[in-house]
This record gives sequence, C-alpha cells and structure tokens, in this order.
Amino acid sequence: MVPMASFGDIAFLLIIFFMLASNFVKEAHIELERVEAGNIEEVDPAPVSVSMDVDGVCYLQGAVQPIGSLESAVSMLIENADDKRVAMTIDKNLVYKQYSEIQMSLVRAGATIIAIGDIGEPSTKDN
Repeated sequence: MVPMASFGDIAFLLIIFFMLASNFVKEAHIELERVEAGNIEEVDPAPVSVSMDVDGVCYLQGAVQPIGSLESAVSMLIENADDKRVAMTIDKNLVYKQYSEIQMSLVRAGATIIAIGDIGEPSTKDN
C-alpha cells in the first residue's frame, strides 16, 4: 500500500514552486536594454510589472497592453491589494516623451512606481 498523505504535500510544494517560477518567466520574452545607474538599490519584486520596449510596445505582466487601457487594467490588478507597487522597466534608448503616458497612467491608477534598471556607471546623457 502506498501512503497517500505525502502526495498532497508534494503537490502543494509543486504548486508553490510553479507560482514562484512564473514571476521570473512572465517577461522573459521581452527584450529590453535596461538603464544603468550607480545608485540603484535592491528591492523586493513588485507584484505587477509594466514594460516598454525600444519599439514603444507596452507590456503588462508580460502581455501586450494598449497604453490607452493601461490605467484601468492596473487599477483592477492593485484595487484590493495591500502591495500597490508596480515595477516599471523602460528600454534605455527611449526618451521621457515616449514613456511618460505609461508613468502617468500608473500614477492615476494609484500605483507606487518602482523603476527597474541595472547597476553600472551613472549616465551623463540627457534624455
């Protein structure tokens, strides 16, 4: 006879593993050149992520999202959440005019924006 109690434990651990692993995979297909700065601090991962690639395509949680409906989509995701942080990753080749509407949509949605970048030398370019 095979003990069935341990199967439940194994299934529970597998569910937790796949939930944690899915956060790392959801944006793996988006190619971004991240901004580098010397004063980036490490923070816990945000539950919601928004990205914009070099072509100006906006992604919410790894899926293409029209900028016009970004505010309402983010509002629904963070509405009842305790953690209202949204990770915003923008390709370093974009200028503020190109991603400012994303930033304003997140602010109007009530999100706390966390800008994502890589540690490196501070940039001297003005964007």
